Amino acid sequence: MRPIDAGLIERLYRKANAERWRVPVGLFAEALETSANRVFGDKPVTPRELDRYLASLHLEDLALACACSAGD
Repeated sequence: MRPIDAGLIERLYRKANAERWRVPVGLFAEALETSANRVFGDKPVTPRELDRYLASLHLEDLALACACSAGD
């Protein structure tokens, strides 16, 4: 799978309110990419499919998990 578009990462980061837990954007992006890679693997994915999948995640929970893993 190719890297996730920076604009999509930023939009999802804001939607997750990740700044409230001081989650670095890079750490959040890593979590998104890990999740997408587990679901899609090496299958070709359209930007729309990827957007739809990532937007369906419980983004606030993901941001909180990122903050916890970072020790915050």
